[in-house]
Amino acid sequence: MLTVLAVVLLSIVALLAIPVAVAFRASWPETSQNDVRLRWAFGLINIRIPASQRKSRPNKAKKPRKKPRHSQRSVQRRRNAVVSVARQKQVRRRLTRFASDLWRAIGREDVRLRVCIGLGDPADTGQLWAIMGPVAGILANVQGASIAMQPDFVDATFELDGSGSIQIIPLQLIFLTVALLLSPLVWRAIGQVRTQVNVDEEIAQP
Repeated sequence: MLTVLAVVLLSIVALLAIPVAVAFRASWPETSQNDVRLRWAFGLINIRIPASQRKSRPNKAKKPRKKPRHSQRSVQRRRNAVVSVARQKQVRRRLTRFASDLWRAIGREDVRLRVCIGLGDPADTGQLWAIMGPVAGILANVQGASIAMQPDFVDATFELDGSGSIQIIPLQLIFLTVALLLSPLVWRAIGQVRTQVNVDEEIAQP
């Protein structure tokens, strides 16, 4: 039984160690030109993933759904808590190192990526950019790719346009992600977020 289990585990590890190559052309919110091609097992499996086509539907006047105010305040408190903790020097350094390790683990060819992010509030966007700015600086200087990230301090938006070819080893990405999740620093940060949210909710209660 143990032998069978060991063979299964070794087989899974071997499969995860095989590189996956992805050639892509992607944009958002415009998705009509999106195209992704996936190649695995050194070309044995070659799959094209076409862009999803949205069916046209007759325009109907719909009233925008408004979230309850208490729900909006709860989401805002969680966002503020996450941003506050993520701005800590040690946490920011760990996340930056993870992004750097992750990027080095990805083989890339002719990668071009443009991202614009805005939260609809200049203060919130500024807090987010305090975290994303260092990461954007690292990505802007990497070799073999042209990557630009910029904030939008006016509108709530997420725009993406990119193309290129990347090669990843799933086992390596899993290892980096698990190492991040098992980091005591990350667990302390999660605990701080929960504590801060609970304190804010208690203060907000009448």
